[in-house]
Amino acid sequence: MAQKIIKSTSPSSKKTKLQTRYERLLQDIEARKSQLINLQEGIRKVIPKVESELRPLILQELEARKKRLLRLDEVATNVGVGKVNRQFFEEFMVLEIENLMGQFQEPPEELKELYQKYAGQDFDVYQDDKKQMAADMVKEMFGFDVDLDELESKGSEAYFSKNEEAFKNQHEANRPKTKREQASAKKQEEEQKLLEKDAKAVYMKLIKKYHPDRVQDTLQKEQYTEISTKITKAYQANDFLELLKLQIEYLDEKETDVSSLADDMLKRYNKILQQQLQELEFELESTKISTMGLFEDFFDKNHKFNQIRFNKAKKDMKQNIKSLEEDYLDSHKRTKGWFKEWIGAIKEVIQERAFRDIFSQMFR
Repeated sequence: MAQKIIKSTSPSSKKTKLQTRYERLLQDIEARKSQLINLQEGIRKVIPKVESELRPLILQELEARKKRLLRLDEVATNVGVGKVNRQFFEEFMVLEIENLMGQFQEPPEELKELYQKYAGQDFDVYQDDKKQMAADMVKEMFGFDVDLDELESKGSEAYFSKNEEAFKNQHEANRPKTKREQASAKKQEEEQKLLEKDAKAVYMKLIKKYHPDRVQDTLQKEQYTEISTKITKAYQANDFLELLKLQIEYLDEKETDVSSLADDMLKRYNKILQQQLQELEFELESTKISTMGLFEDFFDKNHKFNQIRFNKAKKDMKQNIKSLEEDYLDSHKRTKGWFKEWIGAIKEVIQERAFRDIFSQMFR
């Protein structure tokens, strides 16, 4: 078997800031790639577990919350709320119904009727108005028309997450460019040409050194063929990052043109690596968003699925269902005392929400 090709290196010298930045970018890119792989593998693992283990509990919890809301309405009707507490109670009921309805795949008719009672509006009309408002907002901000049917089928969060980049691109395409932006675009075009020139130079050096026709030994020829195939594949795919890695792996330091232009080349290399890092980070964040909260709930800092966190969520969900069922039974054992305690809790919730809104407006 042919001996593995190892490049020769000169004695180490102190690295410049550009060289340090270059190596750090390569490390960060590899780290993000690893995180993305972990996340994608974890998603394939967690989704079936959510469907088989958590989905039944989620539905059970939704039914228990629905039953409690209906019980609150029943007791309020029979016992009475009182003028002082009515506003708090009605606002709470509307908020709770809206929150709960959004979690059902098909909103229950009992909750629709309850919404009509406390909000004074048909829930389906309310939903249509919300979707139209969202569509109008996107149209105003980005000049992009929203597909309301797709919005309804996917839900607003998933729909806007998926189409956010398209909205921005459409907005940018319709907006006139300033002189500064035009100059920046021209500069980027020039830099792209230089990068293409650099890529071709790296490719030519590598392919010239490792072309199979340069050697006669059969095993060495096979090795050169394998290396030249990787080089050609990276060049044809316009994968500048891979070409740089191949250059580091297979060219000696004296062959990498460390000359007076080295800093300029490193600046260009760092810029393209930074762009690739940003693209990876965008893909990583988009993948996180696509999990609809699963990442935050069930993944660790390395973006790996965490079984312990999953088990804890499952345990907490069972405990919450138990508490909801006990609260419902308590409402029948001591109706007035139970309702009085709930009125007190409702007032605190609504008042806290009002204070939050005030502070949010003050510091907006």
